[in-house]
Amino acid sequence: MKHVVFDIGAVLVDWDPALAWADELGAAESQSFLERIKFEKLNLACDAGAKFG
Repeated sequence: MKHVVFDIGAVLVDWDPALAWADELGAAESQSFLERIKFEKLNLACDAGAKFG
């Protein structure tokens, strides 16, 4: 590996986790699902090194 790019602030890549389920659930239900499972809190914990699952 020669280069690593950190995309702090989503400048290069627009990351929206709701899009992963939007086709199956629809946009509103996908967002509601993420809120119910507290995805933002889970994601921050995993970023800090917590194990997923």
